[in-house]
Amino acid sequence: MTRFAMMNNRLEIFIARKYFMSKKSQKAINIISLITTVAVAVGTLALVVVLSVFNGFEGLVIDMFNKFDPTLKATATVGKTIHYDETTLQKIRAITGVKTASASIEENALVKYGEKQFIATIKGVDTSYFNASGLSNSITSGNKSITYKEIPLAILGEGVADKLSVNFDNAIQPLNIYFPNKNNLDNTLDLSSAFTFENISIGGTFSIQQEFDSKFIIVPKSFLDRALQLQQECTAIEILLDDPSELTKIKSEIQALLGQSFQVKDSEEQHEFIYKIMKAEKWAVFIILLFILMIATFNLTGALTMLIIDKQHDIFIMKSFGLMTKRLRRIFIINGMLITITGVLCGLLIGLAICYSQIYFEWLTFSGQGSFVVDAYPVQINFLDVLLIAVTVLLVGFIASIIPVNRIFRENKFNTVQQST
Repeated sequence: MTRFAMMNNRLEIFIARKYFMSKKSQKAINIISLITTVAVAVGTLALVVVLSVFNGFEGLVIDMFNKFDPTLKATATVGKTIHYDETTLQKIRAITGVKTASASIEENALVKYGEKQFIATIKGVDTSYFNASGLSNSITSGNKSITYKEIPLAILGEGVADKLSVNFDNAIQPLNIYFPNKNNLDNTLDLSSAFTFENISIGGTFSIQQEFDSKFIIVPKSFLDRALQLQQECTAIEILLDDPSELTKIKSEIQALLGQSFQVKDSEEQHEFIYKIMKAEKWAVFIILLFILMIATFNLTGALTMLIIDKQHDIFIMKSFGLMTKRLRRIFIINGMLITITGVLCGLLIGLAICYSQIYFEWLTFSGQGSFVVDAYPVQINFLDVLLIAVTVLLVGFIASIIPVNRIFRENKFNTVQQST
């Protein structure tokens, strides 16, 4: 860009800034400009706060899932169970970035405690995975392990314990578990041959999230191997990573190691439907708020139209001095962008201030203390979202500025304006 062109641009910016900051002859123009600035600020603020709250809820759900689900989970492409050997697990553990890898089993079973019965999902894991995954940190009562002096223990979800009326204040009875007998091929109604029976001591309860708490019972894998008569079989190989940022690379390595008979899924793929719903809700709200903001921003059209009419005398003088129509249009477009930029900056600053105050002070809480996983609304600021909001609102402001300016100057209404004395 030449020095002359830079000077021309500075002149246009100088005049536009003067029009933006100075008082107009008609107070209505000042009022409409102020209303437009406030509307842009409020709309931007709303977008920042709402998207940050959605990010907070998404992060909360991910954290809850990560307490129970592994970073990567390998399951059979066809069928339910997969055959594995310790050599395969050792090869996975040897991959750089893998924290631990172990086989697990999930099986639905009828659970009986006293007179109460419930159909639960029994999940068998080994002790190393139980400790490494952080499941031990989710124990709310009882023993923080799935074994005690090599005696297997069952850790019940709080929802399951409530269904079975397990009370740790009284003597704890063994838990009776009835598994479907897969070796029973006759069609008789003999219940004794339709189920295999095992009992196990109750070690404690855990609480992660209602979906897990009301469904799962965690036991040692060796207990399920014996109960189901399994040898080197599992329903999944669960893998934890030291550094989640290397997830894509490690996932590819594990998939290549296990072959096409396995499918390796990350945390998002394990709950694909839930993640899609959360993202769809977030962007649906973004679009709705953006439409509201667009309606508010188009007040700018009226403000610029009135400003151009108010400055007819100035426009005539500038044209008389040889200022081209293209540059005159640019002056008023810049003026509209100054209004938009002021609103965007105010909205971003206030919105970020509200978000950070909620993060540090948790002033907005849920009603019904203790009924939710967290007490206050979770907020997580994503600066890519903030950048997207700023760019989108500025684009809307530019469109709202250029439409009235181009329309009025295209009609060439200022050629007949006479210079006043």
